[in-house]
Amino acid sequence: MTQIRQDLFTGNMVIMASGRVRRPSDFRNIEKKKDVLEIREDCVFCPGNEEEVPAEVERIEREGLWRVRSVPNKYPILDNNCKDECMYDLHSCIKGGGFHEVVIDTYRHNGNFFNMDIQEFFDYLSILESRYNSLKNKENVEYITIFKNYLREAGASLEHPHSQILTIPLIPPNIAKEIDKAKIFFDENGICLHKYVMDYERRMDKRIIHESGSFMVMAPYASLYSNEVVIIYKYDKRFENISIDEIEELSMILNKLFTRMYNFLGDFPFNMYFHTDPINIEKSNFYRWHIHITPKKGTMGGFETSTGICVNSIRPEEVASALRWL
Repeated sequence: MTQIRQDLFTGNMVIMASGRVRRPSDFRNIEKKKDVLEIREDCVFCPGNEEEVPAEVERIEREGLWRVRSVPNKYPILDNNCKDECMYDLHSCIKGGGFHEVVIDTYRHNGNFFNMDIQEFFDYLSILESRYNSLKNKENVEYITIFKNYLREAGASLEHPHSQILTIPLIPPNIAKEIDKAKIFFDENGICLHKYVMDYERRMDKRIIHESGSFMVMAPYASLYSNEVVIIYKYDKRFENISIDEIEELSMILNKLFTRMYNFLGDFPFNMYFHTDPINIEKSNFYRWHIHITPKKGTMGGFETSTGICVNSIRPEEVASALRWL
């Protein structure tokens, strides 16, 4: 049986077609990774090669050694040296200025989200929050995006584990759409959409993977991607203002979640990205920041690209059942 589901937060539509998982070509074969050294002499992100990349802007050290650090991206999506003038005629154009940094997740070349311990996740999240707070004070910043590409199939260009943080001089369409939907829902119903959905999911008890004091982990009802997971912050506080205790709480969640996802899916390629509040808009009580984890084992074909409707071969209820913990 197939279903067409619509996401409350974006309006995106997805077809749940679980029978298609049996197709022999439905999932790409991901080669088993060979043994990787902890430190590689030829890796620009490994300890000992710090001079091979732009001068770092921040690091976290333990026992006299750096554990995670952030450096300017040598090949930025947006940079702050934009000199191109935009002509305003038929088409819309603005200067593409921004600050783009690479966060080296761990000093270990063979480290990844499947084997990082809670302390490593804590250091990783701590530097993300710190860089976010620093970058939001830069000039011409409307939004800050944080994302991670793991493995080449998900867009990674280097093997050493890393993430990226980037300022944007506008509010991205995906974020604007989420905020608009949440605002309309709040105006019509008097309740935050994220809170409403979390309350509903507790009653249904089908798609929640885990709930802690400050976070809910769930498989979204209208998941665009097979095995997609979202982590929602439950309270009315911006990402850059969460406490040390909440960073530790989220570190434990990521450690447990990726361990369970590895046991379920193996060493899979994925994108992880944060949806946070725009910088220059006062914190609202109708939107909650959250994190998406989207595995990239499926292939997108002509139907998806021509219609804008995704096809998901694994129902989120099955994903939640496989990943759930108390």
